[in-house]
Amino acid sequence: MTSSTRSDHVLRAAIIIILSCVVPRAVSAVLKVRDGDGAVCMLVDANFTIQVTANKDGQSVRQTSLEDFTLNQGRCGDSTATLSMNSTVGEDTSFQFEFKKVGISVNLRYRLSFFPADLFPKLPGQSDFAYKGYISKERRISSYKSSFKCTTEHSTQLTYDPASTSDEGPYKFTVQLTMKNIRVQAFNVKDGKFSSAYRCLADSNRHNLSTGVVVLIVLCVVLPLVLTAVAVVVVLRRNKVGAAAALDCPGWWRKILPKQ
Repeated sequence: MTSSTRSDHVLRAAIIIILSCVVPRAVSAVLKVRDGDGAVCMLVDANFTIQVTANKDGQSVRQTSLEDFTLNQGRCGDSTATLSMNSTVGEDTSFQFEFKKVGISVNLRYRLSFFPADLFPKLPGQSDFAYKGYISKERRISSYKSSFKCTTEHSTQLTYDPASTSDEGPYKFTVQLTMKNIRVQAFNVKDGKFSSAYRCLADSNRHNLSTGVVVLIVLCVVLPLVLTAVAVVVVLRRNKVGAAAALDCPGWWRKILPKQ
């Protein structure tokens, strides 16, 4: 192997290493749930963080963030569907997507369940071993034939669910869910792919704002230039005495001016 060939190989290896560091990698893949026949019946792709705050006597005592989750199980049904994920912080810490078909619409709510001792193992005076459950409000996201997509970052407050767990103990908890780049579909999945997306209101507003900015730029920049050019042409056409000679205009400009 010649020195030039060796240098080429070194250069290619260096480029590959640099690109592997610079080019962003996918954080997570789309989660797929299959039915009894092996067909994909649910798709979930979302980046999210859950912040849990322990409060005592109305004061925030400690916070923890849950970011790493793994798929536990999913269940598809005719009118309801559930995707359950486990957190790496506490083996019993569970986060769920709960879908419900209402008429031709699909509603979604979120649920977080945990043992306080798993999230806050060194919390002073922690003697509460009851399993806690927190849920979000159920809201309409799409039609049952569509997927739901929202790229804009948004936050949702989860509140205590008295129907499923105990709220006894010295500490109360607040749960804040922050999501970005979410796309989900729990019904009518075809060929294992997302259907056309129903966009969230925040995305629609951002699109309308971008369109408005473009229109504003056109009105403030392009339109005055056009009006100025028209005004110049009008003035030059009115000047019938030696305008072309005085300005030393090129041939194409002379065609615009009136003949002397």
